[in-house]
Amino acid sequence: MAKKLSNSASDRNYGIVAAVSAELLSHVNKSEMTRIRQESRYDDRLYGYRDVVTRASSACFRGLHGMVYYFDGRCWVSFDKDFVLLKASINSALVSLNVPKGDVVKSELRLLQAARDGASMSPLEQSPCVIGFYNGVWDFSDISNPVRHDFSERMPITSVLSYPYLPGEKCPLWCSFLSKILKPRDIEVLQRYLGLGCCDRRYMSHKIEETLWLVGGGGNGKSTVFEMVKAVYGAENISYMPLGHLVTPNVDLRMRNIGRIVGKVFNYCSEIQADDITKSSDTFKSLCSGEPQEVRRIGKDSETAFDIPFFVFNMNRMPANRAMDAAFVRRLIVISFSTRVRRECIDRELVTKMMSELPGIRNWVVEGLRKLAADGYVLVPDARVSESIREYEIENGQSVKLFCDDNGYRQGVYSGMWDEKPKYVSSGVLYTKYQSFAELNGIEPVTINSFGREMRKLGFRSRRKSGGVIYDIYSDEDIPFAIK
Repeated sequence: MAKKLSNSASDRNYGIVAAVSAELLSHVNKSEMTRIRQESRYDDRLYGYRDVVTRASSACFRGLHGMVYYFDGRCWVSFDKDFVLLKASINSALVSLNVPKGDVVKSELRLLQAARDGASMSPLEQSPCVIGFYNGVWDFSDISNPVRHDFSERMPITSVLSYPYLPGEKCPLWCSFLSKILKPRDIEVLQRYLGLGCCDRRYMSHKIEETLWLVGGGGNGKSTVFEMVKAVYGAENISYMPLGHLVTPNVDLRMRNIGRIVGKVFNYCSEIQADDITKSSDTFKSLCSGEPQEVRRIGKDSETAFDIPFFVFNMNRMPANRAMDAAFVRRLIVISFSTRVRRECIDRELVTKMMSELPGIRNWVVEGLRKLAADGYVLVPDARVSESIREYEIENGQSVKLFCDDNGYRQGVYSGMWDEKPKYVSSGVLYTKYQSFAELNGIEPVTINSFGREMRKLGFRSRRKSGGVIYDIYSDEDIPFAIK
């Protein structure tokens, strides 16, 4: 069996070399090569060889992240990192052009560099909108009117999904599965967020800052959702870099780790440590927002990457974070997997069965993106804070923030409304109202000193008057207990 596998791999490699060398030859001017071969000085011949290989490679190959890609008939495929097959293809083409074997051997490394230079002149510009399916390549740049391309058009894709794109297909088994484990509102949010994988984040008209947090213990469907997302988008298009590796204070290591997720559709993270967020909150927020990141690949200079993936966190429980602020909470979309499937009801073949619905599930996520675009890229279709986020804030000592949010208290004016005046509220009266709020919601209230610190941290201005401390509070509604 081992010998068969070896022979099969060898045959495949010979086939690649033959096909690539033939394509290189098709882009070479034969009479020009004849003139170059006749040069008496080796340096002059080398200059000519390099020029020919560079131009032919620019036409045949594509460059991406320092690698050279060739077209295999359906998509662009990278040569091995040691470029063994690329060197063999160049050598084969040169021998076919009657280049002296001594020149071929002597020039090998320089001509390899010429091929890499040529490929870099034709960068492979991938986009999540352009997707290779079993039945062709589809461009979803216009989500309402996707366009089909034949493989022969050499579209910028590096993989082909195992299933076809069938616009009319449905996914009843998938929808039934979700309805048993999630509330309708959560299904809607999940559909919209997963739909983001069909668009190019670099060119979106709206900035997406949110991350998706899938939270719950075992036996609740989280892993099944993950398996289907991986199948729909392709395992090669999803990365799994832990958050701690992406926000590490070691700058060089962080740049290398971020470089490994660039170009992916989603980055799936498992359990998160509190320190990953609290000690590197700026980096965390920057990554979540898809802001350009400095990256460094092995053997390369640093560069700026723009195609940062969307983040999905898969965890049993959310990390403690008593230092959270509004910017952090704004980036959370929490879906709680609070149900539990009975042992006797577990269908261990469910994932296998749903694989037959991949074309329909693809349509389901595309529909999620359409809904998202129609609603101005609002991921959560209503303005309510989810119960999960509210509970998370309470657990992490954010009761003062919740008190202000629930009552519509703001720290400043709305943008452009410079004439809006604040309402003045005594700290003692405000704290009494907070205590009533805490009691009503079953929350342990903080002390009056801690209340003051939290209000200042939230950005509320205060001043000391003869009668005590006064807060400046903005609100759309009248505050009956405000100082007149």
